[in-house]
Amino acid sequence: MRYVSTRAGSTEPTVAFSDILLAGLAPDGGLYVPERYPQVDSATLADWRRILSGDGYAALAHAVLTLFVGDIPSADLLGICRRAYTVEKFGDPLDRVVQTFAEVNDMPSCAPAGDVG
Repeated sequence: MRYVSTRAGSTEPTVAFSDILLAGLAPDGGLYVPERYPQVDSATLADWRRILSGDGYAALAHAVLTLFVGDIPSADLLGICRRAYTVEKFGDPLDRVVQTFAEVNDMPSCAPAGDVG
């Protein structure tokens, strides 16, 4: 995956992920964006669901990031994901979903329940 500046013309060179990782803004002041966005089909989504349920969030993050990071070896990127997305740092993702649902469920609605139906 190569990246371009949002301010650059089509003749500007593309840049690898590792080059933009710590660069911040492009030299012309633009943001770096992928030169093309990967297409994600239903088979890929099904594979990602299988990865999440079988291998966890870090493995899913690795699968998604590999679409955007082409110049870091896959094993290294997986190691980075495993070190970054730990239960100690983020908690159990399922617990967070349940907690968020509970918070949303406790919010007042826009209309009283008696007005529905």
